Amino acid sequence: MSDRYKRLISYNNQMWSKDCPILFVKGALLEDTHNKQNILQFQFQNIQDDVIIAVKLNIKCYDLAGTSIDGIVSFTYMDLSLVRGETFGEQSAIYVPYSEARLFDITVSQVITAERKVIDNDLNLSQIIPSKNISALGVLSDEFKRQISKSGCQGEVVFIPVQRDNYWYCCCGALNNNSRTVCWKCSIAKKKLFELLNKEYLIEQLDIYNQEQKALELEREQIEKQQKDRIDKIKRKTLKAVSIGTIIVILCIIFVPVVSTAVKNRRLYLEAVSLSENRKYEEAISIFKKLGEYSDSVTLMEEAETELNEQEYTKAIRLLDDLTNTINLQTAMNILTHIKTYKDSEAILNQLEDVINITDFLSEKEYEEAFGIINTAEKFPIDLTEFIDLVYEEVYSEAEDDYSGEKYEEAIDLLELLDGYRDSELFIAQINDKIKEKEVEAKRLEEERRAEEERKAEEERKAKEKAEEAKNMTPEQAIAWMNGNWHNKNNVQYNFDLNSDGTMPMPCTDSFWSDYSSGTWSCSGNTITMTGFVGKTTLGYGYMNIKFKVTKIGENSATIVYTIYCEGHEDEVPPQSSTDQITR
Repeated sequence: MSDRYKRLISYNNQMWSKDCPILFVKGALLEDTHNKQNILQFQFQNIQDDVIIAVKLNIKCYDLAGTSIDGIVSFTYMDLSLVRGETFGEQSAIYVPYSEARLFDITVSQVITAERKVIDNDLNLSQIIPSKNISALGVLSDEFKRQISKSGCQGEVVFIPVQRDNYWYCCCGALNNNSRTVCWKCSIAKKKLFELLNKEYLIEQLDIYNQEQKALELEREQIEKQQKDRIDKIKRKTLKAVSIGTIIVILCIIFVPVVSTAVKNRRLYLEAVSLSENRKYEEAISIFKKLGEYSDSVTLMEEAETELNEQEYTKAIRLLDDLTNTINLQTAMNILTHIKTYKDSEAILNQLEDVINITDFLSEKEYEEAFGIINTAEKFPIDLTEFIDLVYEEVYSEAEDDYSGEKYEEAIDLLELLDGYRDSELFIAQINDKIKEKEVEAKRLEEERRAEEERKAEEERKAKEKAEEAKNMTPEQAIAWMNGNWHNKNNVQYNFDLNSDGTMPMPCTDSFWSDYSSGTWSCSGNTITMTGFVGKTTLGYGYMNIKFKVTKIGENSATIVYTIYCEGHEDEVPPQSSTDQITR
C-alpha cells in the first residue's frame, strides 16, 4: 500500500443477496492522506453465465455506533467485460464524503449484461455463512474426494457442500444460486454432489475401498509366495536327472501365471503413470503402493508424493496472500498440517499460530500482548511485513481515536508500543503538549471557579446585610419604600399610599373595592401590616374585613398576604388568606 493511502478497516466477510448475479468478496476503507478524504475499494465476482458490462451500487453509511448518516453514496462500475468467475472493483476508488462513516450497507441497484439485459431489483447484500473445510468430515474426507473424482469433476475438493435458504456451496468453494443445477465454477451437478455427501453411502464406499485394498495386498502376498514355492520346487527337481521336455513343461506351468501377473502389473503401472502426468497424484500414489517394487514404482511414488506435497504447499501459500482473511487462513493451516513434514510447513504453521493469537488479542484490544508476540515472532519463512503493518496501522488508528476522545494517557500507551512507526514519536510529543495545555486550562478554570465562589460569597454577604437592614425598617423607610404602584404577575394593580400618621386608603384599585373604608398601617422589621378596611356586602353579615401583610424581598419586589374575614364572626365565617408576589 502506498504512503498516500492508509487502511482504516478491512471487510473480509463475503456478502450476497438472493438472485444477485455478483458476489461481494472483500473490501476496505482507506484514507487518501493527500486530499484528506476516505475511499472504499470493493472486490466483486461475476457468479452467473452472462457477461457483465456495468454495475451500479447504492451505499448507505453508518458510524461505528451503527447510527445512520443521512445521504446515499452511489457509484457505477462502467466499461466492464466480465465473464463468469472474473472479479472487478479492486482498482476503483469510491469516495465517501462522510469522514465518520465506518459501516456500510451495500445495495446492488442495477446490473447490465452484454446482451443489454438489465437487472434492477435493488438487491441488498448481507453476510453469508461460510462452509466448513473438507477436513471436518474426518476419515470420510478422502473417500468423498475419491467419489468426486470418480464422478468426473476436475475441480478442487476443499469444502463440505452445504445447502442454505437461497444458495448452495460447492465442494470447490463456489457459491451458487439455488436455481443453478450445476456449479458455475467446477461444473459438478448439484444433485450428484449432495448424493455423494450421504454419510451412509460414504461409509459403505470406504468399507468397500478398504476391503479392495486388503484383497489386493493379500493377492500380492499370495502371488509372491506362489512364485517362491515354485522356484524352490524347480531347484529341487533340477537336481534330478530329468528330461529337457519335462523341465520345459514345468517352466510353462510356473511362468504362465507369472506372465499374467506381469501383464496386470504393467497395466496398473501405466495407469498410475498416466494419473501422475495428469496431476492426479493421490490416485497415482495409491496404485504405486500396490505395485510395490515393480519396475521403478517406488521412485515414481516418491516423486508423486513430492509433487502432491508441492501442489498442496503452493495452494496453501497462495491462500496466505491476505492474512486478514480468516477463511483462507484456516484452510491454509489445514493443508499445511496435512503436509507438516514437507519443506518449512511446520515453521509456517508456527507463524500462523502467532498471526491468529495477534488477531485475537487485537479484537480484545489487548495490545501489549499482541506486540509481545510481534516482537518475538519469527520473521521467516513467511514475510509478515504487510500483516504487521496492518496491525501497526490499526493500533495507530486506535490511538488517534483515543486522542480525539481526549483519552491522552491511553493514546500515549498505544503509541509507545509502535516503536517509532510513522510519526508516533511526534504524535506523543503533540499529546504531551496537549496534556500541558489541558493542565494550564484546568488551572485557569479552577482559579476562575474560586474567584466566582468568592464573588458569590461577597454578594451573599451584602445581601444578608441588606436583609438585616430591611428587617429594621423605620416608618419613614417603610413609606419611602412602599408608596407607589405595584402589581402581580396577572397585572392586578395595587396603589399604596401610607401616611405618616399611620392611616392609608384602600390599596386595591379595582372598582370592586371602591366602597371599602380607609385603614391603618404599622411596621415591624421588614413587614408592613395594613388593617381596618371594611366594605359592605350582600353576603353573610352584610360587611367584610380585609387586611394585608407586605414583606420586603428587594427594593422592587415583595410578598403580599391578604386575608378576608368578618370581624367578630370568625367562627361562623372562617378567614381566608392568599399569598402572592408583587413587583413595582
